[in-house]
Amino acid sequence: MKKKYLIGVLLCSALSVQAEVEMKSILDFAEHDARPVETNIYKRVEDRDLRLLVCRPDGWEPGQQCAAMVWIHGGGWVAGGPEDFLPHLRYSAARGAVGFSVQYRLLNKEKDGSGPVISDCIADCEDAVRYIRHHAQELGIDPQRISVIGDSAGGHLASCLGTGATGEARADAVVDCNGITDMGFENWSTYIRPGADRDERIMKASPLFNITMPSPPFLVLQGKRDATVKPEMAEAFYSALKTAGADCEYKLYPGAQHAFIVYGYSATLEEITQAILDLDDFLLHRGLLDGPTSICMPDYPETDAVIESVEDPFSGSKTIVRPAGFPGFMTIQLEVKPARKFSGQLFALTGRFGCSLKVSNGGQDFKALRMRLRGKELLLQPEQWQTVTVSLGRDKVVIRTQSQAVEIANEFRHAFLSNELVLGAGLDAEIRNVKIVGRPGGGGKQ
Repeated sequence: MKKKYLIGVLLCSALSVQAEVEMKSILDFAEHDARPVETNIYKRVEDRDLRLLVCRPDGWEPGQQCAAMVWIHGGGWVAGGPEDFLPHLRYSAARGAVGFSVQYRLLNKEKDGSGPVISDCIADCEDAVRYIRHHAQELGIDPQRISVIGDSAGGHLASCLGTGATGEARADAVVDCNGITDMGFENWSTYIRPGADRDERIMKASPLFNITMPSPPFLVLQGKRDATVKPEMAEAFYSALKTAGADCEYKLYPGAQHAFIVYGYSATLEEITQAILDLDDFLLHRGLLDGPTSICMPDYPETDAVIESVEDPFSGSKTIVRPAGFPGFMTIQLEVKPARKFSGQLFALTGRFGCSLKVSNGGQDFKALRMRLRGKELLLQPEQWQTVTVSLGRDKVVIRTQSQAVEIANEFRHAFLSNELVLGAGLDAEIRNVKIVGRPGGGGKQ
C-alpha cells in the first residue's frame, strides 16, 4: 500500500520545490514501518519516571527546526498509554516532523480518593510541552511550531494545552479529537473528586470555560455516532472558540464512532486516514507543518486470479498464511460436509480488520468490524457436501449456498484485511476444494 509521487509543493513564498515522497497507508505505518522510536524521560514524579516517545524523520540532526507533533492518548484518564499512537508517530516522522507521544499519570479506577487527579494529568502534559521547548535544540524542533493532537481524554488534555495553559506550556496549535471539553456535561463530573470547591475544579479543568485570547488555532474533530463523547459537546466548544475570535475549524464525520483516529479500536482504516489528512491539511495551511503529507488512503488491488487454494479434503483446522496479506476484498469458496451435529468456525480472517463465519445446525454468525449477522438465514445440511461462497465486497458481503443467499451491508466500506485464513476451527466437518479469488464475486481464473 505504498505509493511514490513526485510532488510539487507550493510554499508560502510562492516558490515551487520538487520532493519525492513515499506515501504510506496507516496500515503500513502500524504494521510494516520499522522507523525507530526512542524513549525520553521528561519528568519524575512520585518516584516514577514519565516517558516521552520520540520518532524522528530521516536525515534528522540536532539543531534542525522540524515541526513537532505531540500526540496524547485517550482512555478516560484511567487507561491507555503512549504506545497507542505509535503508527501516528511514524507518520509524523515520515512527513518531516518529530513525533512525540506523552505518558501521563492515570487516575485510580476505583475512584476511592487516592492517587492522581485530573489536574495532575493536565500538569504532566504541560510539563511535557515545556520539556520539548526547553530541549528544542537537541530534539531538532522549532519551539514555535508545537502542535498537540489528542483523542478522547487526550483530546481534553490537548485542549487544556491551548486554553488554560500559559507560557512555555501553551501549544502552538491544537487538534481535539472527540475530547471532553466540559467536565460538567452529563456524567463527566464524576471524574472530579468531591469537595467543597468541586464546582470550581470542574470549571478549571474544562477547556470550554478557559478560552483565552490570543488563542492557538484549533481543529475540533468529532464522530456523529460517538456515544461516549456526544457531538453536542464538540459543537459547543467550537462555537465558544469561534465567538472568542479564535482561528478554528470543526469537522463532523457522519459515520464515525468514538476514537476514530486510533488504530485498532473502532475505526476503519479510511476513517483514521481521513482524520489524519484533515489535521495534516489544517496544520500545513497554518505553517505548523512543511511540504506534502506522507499518508494516503489504503489501496486494494483486485484480480480475477485464484490467489490461494486447497483441493484435498481435510478435517479439523487448517491455516493458510499469506505474508503479503490477503486483498481487502475477495471471494472465499469451499465445499463443506458437516457432521450430524456441528458448531464451529467455517473460516476466519484473523486480526482486527478481518472477519469470521461460524456455522451450526441452528444457523450462522458472521462478524467483522462494526458488522454482524447472526440468525437462521444460512442453514447447512448435515452429512452432505455443499458449496459455500462468501463474497467480501466494498458495499456488501454475500454468503451463498446452492439454495440460499444472505446479504450484509458493508455500510462503512471497510476492507477485510489479514495475512492469515483459518479454516474449520472447532467445526466437526470435512472441507475440500477451497479457493480464494482476489476480488468479490469472482469465480477465479486458474
